[in-house]
Amino acid sequence: MAALMFRSPANKAMALYTHINLEKYMRLCSLRPITALLVTAALAACGGTTMYVVSGSITGLADPGLVLSDGTDTVSPKVGDTTFTFPTQIGYGTAFNIAAQNQPAHQTCNVLGGNSSAGETATIAAVVVCATNTYLLSGTVTGLPAGASVSLGTGSLVAPVTVTANGAFQFVYPAGQDFTIAPVQTSGTSCTVSPNGIGNMGDAAVSGIVVTCQ
Repeated sequence: MAALMFRSPANKAMALYTHINLEKYMRLCSLRPITALLVTAALAACGGTTMYVVSGSITGLADPGLVLSDGTDTVSPKVGDTTFTFPTQIGYGTAFNIAAQNQPAHQTCNVLGGNSSAGETATIAAVVVCATNTYLLSGTVTGLPAGASVSLGTGSLVAPVTVTANGAFQFVYPAGQDFTIAPVQTSGTSCTVSPNGIGNMGDAAVSGIVVTCQ
């Protein structure tokens, strides 16, 4: 740096004062990273770890029995709940794995974003998506005259199916729901349904229903 020329004692004094304060400022700046490091260490020593709430949202929970686990605690959301929160917070860097420990009746729930470590995102907010299981509801049609047809319904949950020849029919039906298979429309025939055409869809397929036409 080129030397500065001062023409008066006052200017020389001002230059000296500026130089001294500049050196103080530079020393202070160099100490700031060290100070920050010491503060961080002190917080860790005093239990100052950032804590995270383990929580999330729920969609589609329509039946009881869901139990969620994060590897430490469990929670049991109720039918219709849209959020959940585990009772114990976890520290920065702690791994968590939110999973369905028990599935609800007639449903399957999947967890999205439930496996990570605290601090990788600003908050822990897993998403639990539940859907009702479906199974085949099936049977056979017999005695249907040539050129005739029958439309079979089960109620309002699924669309009717139309049968134009003797043989198999089936519905994809939600678990846990009642069904009543009956002719809703016929053409050139009349049909009756066997007694097992009325029931409740459990957690397995239902078959062997017979529709007899003439």
